[in-house]
Amino acid sequence: MEKYLKVFLVEDSATFARSLADAVLDIPRVRLLGQASSIKSAKEQLSLDWPELLILDFKLPDGNAVYLLNWIRASGVAMVCVVFTGYPYPEYRRLCIAAGADYFFEKDRDNDRLLQLIAELSAHSL
Repeated sequence: MEKYLKVFLVEDSATFARSLADAVLDIPRVRLLGQASSIKSAKEQLSLDWPELLILDFKLPDGNAVYLLNWIRASGVAMVCVVFTGYPYPEYRRLCIAAGADYFFEKDRDNDRLLQLIAELSAHSL
């Protein structure tokens, strides 16, 4: 049985989420566990099946990535967390890294870096 990298997306823009999901699913050995557009929805879904990779926007309708990152780290579940945002401010980066983000990528600049990271993680999940 082939092993898949389990990925979960948290993004409040439906158009961007759809585009990102399509790009992620083009990578071999990747399975999209689900998507959420808010922290509340993400927490409900993540509690059912933890991914190996979480990609989340910084600003969400009911809070920001720091809140969700703190909740994940407090749960004790190990996963790679990537904040993928249109708000690449140094202070946001520091807050996210301090809360447990492994990577902080800018949407307008780092699409290729994100997809490369996913491909590398998927290759190592064999």
